[in-house]
Amino acid sequence: MIKKITKKLKLIVLSSLVISTSFAQSSLGRITFSSGGISSSGLSVTVGQSMAGSFKSEDGKTILTVGAQANIIVQDPVVSDELLIDKNSFIADSKLDSLLINVTSNISWSVSVTNSWISLSKTSGVNSGVFKIYLSENKSNSLRTGIVTIKGKNIERQITINQKGVVNEQDQLSISLLTLNLEAVKLDTTIKVSSNRSWTVSNSATWLDFKTTQGSGNSDVKFTVLANQDKVTRNAIVVFTAGSNTQFLNITQAANKTNGIEEMDFADLIKIFPNPVNTHLNVQLNKTLISNATLFIYDAIGKQISYHQATDQNTAIDVSGLASGDYILRVVSIENNINQQIKFNKIN
Repeated sequence: MIKKITKKLKLIVLSSLVISTSFAQSSLGRITFSSGGISSSGLSVTVGQSMAGSFKSEDGKTILTVGAQANIIVQDPVVSDELLIDKNSFIADSKLDSLLINVTSNISWSVSVTNSWISLSKTSGVNSGVFKIYLSENKSNSLRTGIVTIKGKNIERQITINQKGVVNEQDQLSISLLTLNLEAVKLDTTIKVSSNRSWTVSNSATWLDFKTTQGSGNSDVKFTVLANQDKVTRNAIVVFTAGSNTQFLNITQAANKTNGIEEMDFADLIKIFPNPVNTHLNVQLNKTLISNATLFIYDAIGKQISYHQATDQNTAIDVSGLASGDYILRVVSIENNINQQIKFNKIN
């Protein structure tokens, strides 16, 4: 069988696999033959222009059939599924309002909502994109809360929307802070409440411990922010309510820095060379990113050209087939909370 295959195909050992024919052109990963038990992690196969063949995808593999003699099965590259949104909460007044959401993804996704006062500009998408959330007017005196859910494969993201009701003039309420940005460490702090009536405090974050959840008139509200042990930033919205008047305290707590990534300069994390580049762009990642970073290349207008899984500290990307011009290399590591872009120039 090996002799039959070599008569049909020209096999050249290289660092990457390129299949080039009159019917397809693709950069792929590991190759195995369906018969003979032969496998190689660095094999280049060139199929002549006159040789008949066909591609099909099946169970995460790309299968090239050449005549009746040989099937070449190529394992598709393993890339981590990604689904990110640029907002996870929104506070709106009682009037008509809208919100634009940016989605960063390499998979298909859907958007859903069960609240009748919330509508969507679209309910699905593929890869990166945008959609709008529309809010109808809240004519009641009560705060209302809705959830917009974005799903893709086994990833789910949610956007919490709080819309204020119509405020009666006699219900006065103000708080000393509307936003609070904190480090990952534990903190005891106080917020001042001013009102002409009784009020309540509510929140669903388990990492916030309020000593007081209700009061009357002017008062200090003491609470504790627990240390953030996670490697991702977290956010909570605290709701203060006095009759028809609602005020929000938006608290953001930084990610835990014990892995040292957040303390590093970006230049120490990711380096590329040469720039400008002609044939191969070398991407050098800090050792903390090895085996868990995905590399995306976009053109100047934001169209994704290719993606590559970083399996080593040094990754060489073949850009010889790109036209001259400016491109963007995007490095994503969800585990390490990294989403960075570097501009490079391709020359011929």
